Amino acid sequence: MPSGKLILIIGPMFAAKTTYLLKKINQLPGNQVLVAKPKLDNRYRQDKIVSHDGIYFSAKVVDEKDNQALIKLYRPNYKYLFLDELTLFDFGIIWPQLSFYLDKGVSIWASGIEYDYQGRYFGPIHRLRPYADKIIKLYAVCDGCGAKASLSYRKKAKKGRVIIGGSELYGACCPKCYPKLNHG
Repeated sequence: MPSGKLILIIGPMFAAKTTYLLKKINQLPGNQVLVAKPKLDNRYRQDKIVSHDGIYFSAKVVDEKDNQALIKLYRPNYKYLFLDELTLFDFGIIWPQLSFYLDKGVSIWASGIEYDYQGRYFGPIHRLRPYADKIIKLYAVCDGCGAKASLSYRKKAKKGRVIIGGSELYGACCPKCYPKLNHG
């Protein structure tokens, strides 16, 4: 029975998770790769995954509330699925779709932040950990002291847990600097 591998790329905002995905994508034959992102992520380009430093790759946009969105895109030639902004999906919607691909022998590389701006588990990543074959933890540089940053913080007070934004709204910091930097 075919079985793909699930690789999670996790870390705070600005840890180069998307850049990591893009490097992997560019190492593979294009006809074997499906690149997807949630519709909700409209920060830079709707039809591309884009790193904060402007590197991009064309992507299929999927409705993060549609429990068949990724399955509808399946083609037998796909050997790899790259999914950016995994955090924006609910576990109950994304896990059956990822399982579908894994059962077809497709290896999945998915990236997302671990914790929201309040330091709480965010999205499906923590529930997907037990199924992951590999977890790659990346770090950013703390905006406060320059140390290794493991947390994201919100620069401006805004209501709501999911507010899409970039460096104008979010930053990365270490646990020591978090209390003074976070304005969420």
